Amino acid sequence: MRDGVGPVLLIALGAICLIALFVALGAFFPRRIDRTRREADRAPGRSFLIGLVNVLFLVGLALALQGSGLAMRVGGLRVLIFILAALGIGAVTFGLASMVELAGERLFPKTGPMPRTIGGGAVIILACLTPYVGWFGFFPYVAMRGLGAFLLGWWTGRVEDAAG
Repeated sequence: MRDGVGPVLLIALGAICLIALFVALGAFFPRRIDRTRREADRAPGRSFLIGLVNVLFLVGLALALQGSGLAMRVGGLRVLIFILAALGIGAVTFGLASMVELAGERLFPKTGPMPRTIGGGAVIILACLTPYVGWFGFFPYVAMRGLGAFLLGWWTGRVEDAAG
């Protein structure tokens, strides 16, 4: 597909799949997504900073282990790095789903939950596809804010569950 239609179709299919993922996460994990969305709304700066610190720490740790060659000599460390990466990707995915919910709630307040998620997902995906600003500015911001909100929601949820 030399005419450029292939990449456009791939991006469109990827966007549809991401929106479906966000809808499914909201359907199967409504309390987790809601708790994360509330934290992202309540403390946006704190959520972003917590996400940024965690991303920098995990990337630095992975680079240090990779650069030292220790991960290649100790098989268990490769498994640990893989598990940490999978957990990080999962947390970012839940964070992005909550940011989609937050955007949908703010942009489409009079619609139902599913149209809000679809609309919020479409807006965030299109914003992240904006050359340069979306790729290197908006997407990292939304992902890190969502990650931080997920971690804050996880912590506050554990404290709330223990308290009552």
